Amino acid sequence: MNNWKQNITIGFFVIIALAFTFGACDISFNPDPNPVLIRFHTGGTSGDYYAFGSAFASVLNDALNGVRITVHTPVFYPSGPSGAARPNILTIEAGNAEMALAENGIINHAWNGTDDGTWNWIEQYQNFRAIGTLFTETSVEEKPRATLIVASSLSNYTIYQITKGLFENRAQIAALNAKGIEIDVYEAVVGLGDIPLHPGAKSYFKEVGVLP
Repeated sequence: MNNWKQNITIGFFVIIALAFTFGACDISFNPDPNPVLIRFHTGGTSGDYYAFGSAFASVLNDALNGVRITVHTPVFYPSGPSGAARPNILTIEAGNAEMALAENGIINHAWNGTDDGTWNWIEQYQNFRAIGTLFTETSVEEKPRATLIVASSLSNYTIYQITKGLFENRAQIAALNAKGIEIDVYEAVVGLGDIPLHPGAKSYFKEVGVLP
């Protein structure tokens, strides 16, 4: 076989193999052309959300290329809800944050537009998706799960990289914050209720066998 024909044949099979590999992950492996800046809204500076978020951002900023995470405290709205979870959801919905922590139960009420017992979500808020539940909130009697949500507009590639970075660097996060000890790839998909996973996160969970 002529060399040029042989090269074309090899190239063809390489392309097919790559297509099968990336297709199995349900994700477009196209890196974002520009650095992705992520505003991560957590909680008050003395609380678990802020402390965990700071550890998370520190580790992932070192581990990932092309992603920069900055940590923020909640934005409180006039006549709006209290606490961190509800304002964080509203901030993502308004396009003023790309990532936030919130209680899984409250997120479900926001998603479905129902009363959570403290705040009545008259409208459905659905401009976000979940990466997963991370740790139990010990300061709340019902023991809800702190859940990492992201703007649905973030690319599959970026969220895949963040999800992979989260679970592959959980030991480093735990070294900086005790809540990191609770990070578990199998528990992450438990307790989400109606909150859909971001496609990038779902691809990672399929890749590691957590989801079929």
